Amino acid sequence: MIGEGYFEELVAADDGDSDVFIDKVSKAELKKLHNNIKVTVRPNYRQGPPKNLGSRGHGKLKADQWKTCIEFDIPVFVARFWSRETAPQGQESETTFRRDRIYRTVMDLAVAVRWGTSYRTSEHHSRMFDWNMKAYLEGLLELYPNIQLRPNHHTALHVGPTLPQLGPSPGWWMYPFERIIGILQKIKTNNKMGKRSEHRICALLTWKYSTGELEETMLRTFYAGANLKALLQSERCPVVLKAAVSLLQKKWDQDKQTGTMGEVHNLGNIDIKRLDDGKKVLPTKVWEVVLENCGSRSKAISSGELRLHKRVMIAGRMFASEAQSRRDAEIFFQHPNSRQLVPGLIIGIYSFENGDEKTFILSVKARKPPPSQIPNPFTRYPDFNAELWSTEFESEVLRIPVRQLIYHSEGLPWAQHVLVLKPIKLVSISTKASKLFDKTYWAITGDLSKVVYVTLEVHEFCS
Repeated sequence: MIGEGYFEELVAADDGDSDVFIDKVSKAELKKLHNNIKVTVRPNYRQGPPKNLGSRGHGKLKADQWKTCIEFDIPVFVARFWSRETAPQGQESETTFRRDRIYRTVMDLAVAVRWGTSYRTSEHHSRMFDWNMKAYLEGLLELYPNIQLRPNHHTALHVGPTLPQLGPSPGWWMYPFERIIGILQKIKTNNKMGKRSEHRICALLTWKYSTGELEETMLRTFYAGANLKALLQSERCPVVLKAAVSLLQKKWDQDKQTGTMGEVHNLGNIDIKRLDDGKKVLPTKVWEVVLENCGSRSKAISSGELRLHKRVMIAGRMFASEAQSRRDAEIFFQHPNSRQLVPGLIIGIYSFENGDEKTFILSVKARKPPPSQIPNPFTRYPDFNAELWSTEFESEVLRIPVRQLIYHSEGLPWAQHVLVLKPIKLVSISTKASKLFDKTYWAITGDLSKVVYVTLEVHEFCS
């Protein structure tokens, strides 16, 4: 939808090498984009774009990198430098109008991707995807009448009607198959195509005039790896090999936690795991009120044990305190005094254990709203779900249970003492049920800035 060819040609316009794109991304602006990528704070599992995006040296981007680009990096960059709200004083009105039209076109695409890649689907999702995708294509044709639309643009117009028929797109998109192709491409063949295979199955699977030996080698290698994984995780695994299971499991889990594959593997995961034994702390009377508000059944804090942890795994994602990892400590959470999601910083992770009961609690500092005089181009696109917030924090430290709406965030500096932040759309845990809908088919309303609780323990925020 926003292919490498278009992006490279837009950058090349600064050198006069483009016959289609008359708008220039100057070298100074490209340098600002690279700086934005460097200072963006996102969780460790989130794969960002290369720091030299737009240059010829970074090679081909992966699908996860393009997804991150259009979900955050490119729209935020265009909003910051090309929207009418941030236009420099003295700039010609015609230039301001055209650049703002580019901003609106990019945002149409970004919002369409949010609706189209949701882990929930409905007729409403379908309509919103179609509307935004058509707006994006109309914007392209208006800005660049000589542009040659690609087959992907035509294909995208069929995604909307497909969503109610086939369900959420992560269930049928081709990323897992592309991942397998990448694995197969790494198999060493010594640059030899081989001879015709006599193996009966390979002979059936290959064209009669093809060699077959290469395909057999790749097939055998792939199955050998799959069988090894199955053996190491089964009860039949020899004792000698079990010593290597923990090391290999760490590598496999790391692959499952990153990018699109990580999102798929975490579907349905509602586990909360501590990653260290923690340090025993002496509780105060304040904690009795905290635990009661968090749903603890304990009558007194003295009957259990309170521990301070460095990290905790929530629904397959690692959250950490500020002292351990700033990237994994930046979150969005539901403020206790409202149903609004607000950004904050984890400063402490606690667990309270009393027999079989175990409660995890986060100590969080919430961020303050930004100054009212700061121009905000994101108010025109609430569905994009990015907002401006202050770099300063509220004085009160909030203690919230992990079984509520908690999401990692990604963000970067916008202006002096101001950040642009956006919650990362992933599955989270919630034990609350909704009486607003009698069907779990609906997961959101038309306003993506509001949270709707569905009658599922595992649900998704914002799309």
